[in-house]
Amino acid sequence: MGIAKSFPLKKTFTGVIFMENEMSEPEPRDKSASYLSETTSRFDFRKRRRLEMKKKLGVLHYRRDRLEHELQAIRVALATLDKHIQRDSADF
Repeated sequence: MGIAKSFPLKKTFTGVIFMENEMSEPEPRDKSASYLSETTSRFDFRKRRRLEMKKKLGVLHYRRDRLEHELQAIRVALATLDKHIQRDSADF
């Protein structure tokens, strides 16, 4: 009976030690997997960066178009004002 009682305890204890060893000693990483991971993260960074730059470029194009439109409106207003001034000065 003494052997039967100690066998399950010993088996459980061995299992715990085995699990601790697995957790404390990580397996060495495969260099190709590490390279692939680094390459993927660089690719993701470049992809995100490219998307950010495209978004920024789109915003700048929009702003330029709006400013050109506003500038054209200012030119028209200045031309109209200049005509009014010339017409009013001719009346005197």
